[in-house]
Amino acid sequence: MSLQHAYAVTNRLTGLAAGSFAWSATATNPLHANDGKMDKLCTIASTATSVNVIIDLGAAYSISAVACLNHNLAGLATLKVEHATDLAFTTGVTEAKAASTLGTSPAPLKDAVLQFAAVTKRYWRLTWTWTGSVAMSVGELFFAESTALTRAEVYGHGGARRYINSKFDGYTGEQRGHYIAGPIASRRLPFEALTESERNELWAMYHAARGGAVSLLWCEQYEAVATAAAAAYQACLFGKLTEDETSWTEDDFGVYGVSALMLRSLAREVGS
Repeated sequence: MSLQHAYAVTNRLTGLAAGSFAWSATATNPLHANDGKMDKLCTIASTATSVNVIIDLGAAYSISAVACLNHNLAGLATLKVEHATDLAFTTGVTEAKAASTLGTSPAPLKDAVLQFAAVTKRYWRLTWTWTGSVAMSVGELFFAESTALTRAEVYGHGGARRYINSKFDGYTGEQRGHYIAGPIASRRLPFEALTESERNELWAMYHAARGGAVSLLWCEQYEAVATAAAAAYQACLFGKLTEDETSWTEDDFGVYGVSALMLRSLAREVGS
């Protein structure tokens, strides 16, 4: 298993018009799949066992990570990533990432990232395949060139799950609650004993995310291969850093510590 993490902040799908997406089945609210959020869903009315979308990025961009976020296909479907030299997908069709079974652990898992060697292409195709009857939905698609970090987090890292509930105490003393949403995931990312260049990698990530003003795709395990992704390499979190300020210390000559970062997932649909 990789000891490297990766991240990305620039989604090449952001701002594309509906005409840039050609779904093989009728898509309801297709632009919810590239609105920068996860709480509104693009849904596919068809329950056919295979659905694909051909995407025209408008120009050739270097891509090494494709994320399918807030989906409902965990453990049910495979996802394959391809690119071609023409919009009709008749020439130069190449498989960037083999069909990968969308993971189910840890539960509930609704996000997956597929990573591969960076390639500069304009035309891409995603294909989901499953058995049975599934009405597919996805909150966000993310196409990016990810940046790998040299060093992994250290012991003391962790995560959290938060539920949003409305609670009150009744006159009988009984506590009642109304479930609104959740779980909202978060990750604590501590780093220590860094070289100067490793410290600067974290600074670059922090600045790219504008201290939390810009959403960040965090990839738990970095890889750059075309073979199918195991569940551990699909794990990701799409959210924002919570710190408006971060700091570093030189703990020994040329050895640096950086204050722990906290990343919190963006909101999902009500009741999720």
